[in-house]
Amino acid sequence: VEMTSYVLLAFFMRGSIIEGISLMKWLSTQRNFLGSFDTTQDTVVALQALASYAAFSGASAIDLRVTVSNPASSFVSLIQINSTNYRMYQSQEIDAEKDLPLNIALEGRGFAVLQLNIFYNVESKNFSQNVQDASDKDSFSLDFNLSHSNKSHMDLTVCTRLKDNQPVPQTGMAILDVGVLSGFSLLPGGAAEEGLIRKVDSTSERVSLYLDSVNKSEVCIKLPFVRVHNVARVEDAVLRVYDYYEPTRQATRTYNSGFLRSVDSCYFCGENCDSCRPGITIKLSSHSSGAFSSLSSLILGVTAVLLICF
Repeated sequence: VEMTSYVLLAFFMRGSIIEGISLMKWLSTQRNFLGSFDTTQDTVVALQALASYAAFSGASAIDLRVTVSNPASSFVSLIQINSTNYRMYQSQEIDAEKDLPLNIALEGRGFAVLQLNIFYNVESKNFSQNVQDASDKDSFSLDFNLSHSNKSHMDLTVCTRLKDNQPVPQTGMAILDVGVLSGFSLLPGGAAEEGLIRKVDSTSERVSLYLDSVNKSEVCIKLPFVRVHNVARVEDAVLRVYDYYEPTRQATRTYNSGFLRSVDSCYFCGENCDSCRPGITIKLSSHSSGAFSSLSSLILGVTAVLLICF
């Protein structure tokens, strides 16, 4: 991506606009669903190159009509892009209970990006199995140990290192993403910004640790969690470590404990749930890494920047 972006910039600076259009289209297809690229450096250079072509195309000449339809239903969506709204991101959500064929027709003139985002769930058992099967291709060794001091507290120890077959002795900054099991939260002050850990971002669903670097010597980080909600039948959470500047260098695991996965609501309410009183609600975990073969929803977005040329 970075090399292609430099070539595209060179074409633009020498005035070889037509020669660069194929590179421009290819570069646009390499974006992720958020509009950025795999690394920070790729994103900076690629956006600079694409912005140069976007500015050259001229806003006054844009007049595009995008029609999205489903031949099996009456669904039709019309998106118009012109000089008055070309900076506006336009999107259309499409509900899909099963496979949904779409016809997309475009007419007019100008440059635009047409992007289709597909959101779906993966059944947790299948997801966990797929993650484990891919471990041989991982760039990092990633292990964990989960211990319970009592029913309201647990300690998660995560150990990682670069595998010996990696061509570099150490990474630059690395990110350790720790998914939080349902019903638990990181204990305040449980991850201090010191030593190896340069920064900590914590939400109710995830703890992200920014590590100074990871080499081929194993490092272990202990994270204490406390129960904040009573949740029965907890689903697996995800651990991921990756090189910030080379995200393809990564490893992913899922973690849980047999106890948390199997505990039912009566564990919190006593035998036969006799201790439960009106007004007490036991939540069932809705977290699912969960895969259904059918699509649950589609997001179609169009923004007037680049890609389609008439």
